Amino acid sequence: MRVFIAAELPQETVQQVKKIQHAVRQLPGTQTCTQHFHLTFLFLGEQQPHRVKEIGQALSSLHFSPLTCHIRSSGTFEYKGQPRVTFLKVEPQEPLEALHEAIVTLTRFTHEFNHFSPHITLSRVKNAPDEFKTQFAQIPLPLISFVINKIVLFQSIREPLGHVYKRLFTVEAHD
Repeated sequence: MRVFIAAELPQETVQQVKKIQHAVRQLPGTQTCTQHFHLTFLFLGEQQPHRVKEIGQALSSLHFSPLTCHIRSSGTFEYKGQPRVTFLKVEPQEPLEALHEAIVTLTRFTHEFNHFSPHITLSRVKNAPDEFKTQFAQIPLPLISFVINKIVLFQSIREPLGHVYKRLFTVEAHD
């Protein structure tokens, strides 16, 4: 099964991000379904059911305090100089990196990615015109603040109309 570990966004934050995404709709690309807005800490890919159970058990040892985050900027991930993903950058970087590393350590997942970049994906882009990045950068971006108070192990299930995310295991923050 295809799984990942992420923080769900509070509903108020989803609504704020949805407003920003609405402005992005004028640009080429496929929009992220608003039900799927989240902050990924670790994409695990295809895993056997017994390994998913082990990951859930390992996450039960995760201890973290509620973490206040902010969205202040946006950006694009590129491939060969072409924008492929539009996103909102989530801060503060250091506490999010520490939480990411704790999750990696507990799950004993060796990952080939050497840089964690906390973000919320807005859209995926193919064949962006030359002015795309300039137009994207001009979209107004209000300061958005939210609290991460739970981490979820999700299964991503491919359906004919897109992916469905199923919660498999949840860890709550404690003060």
